[in-house]
Amino acid sequence: MPLNAQAAAVPPVLIDFAELKRLGITFSRPYLRELEAAGKFPRRLSLGGRKVQWVYAEVMSFVARRVAERDTSAAERSTAVRTAVRAAVMARHGVEAG
Repeated sequence: MPLNAQAAAVPPVLIDFAELKRLGITFSRPYLRELEAAGKFPRRLSLGGRKVQWVYAEVMSFVARRVAERDTSAAERSTAVRTAVRAAVMARHGVEAG
């Protein structure tokens, strides 16, 4: 069996709302719907009736992206602060940035 056929044969791991909470994703149901509609959170799967679940791998990818965004933002803020401090020190001593 080809590799992609094997991958298709393995069903995704599904998690419910309670499991989202256990993973630390404590958004309310209405807020999750807003995020999903905006394409900012993985879309839920309707399993019939009122039962919905999310694909675990997609949720963990969302978490990984948020961590990467946080780390990138922190690095950018750190660089901006260093630049501002350097400019302030130089201005204080009458040195022009060049």
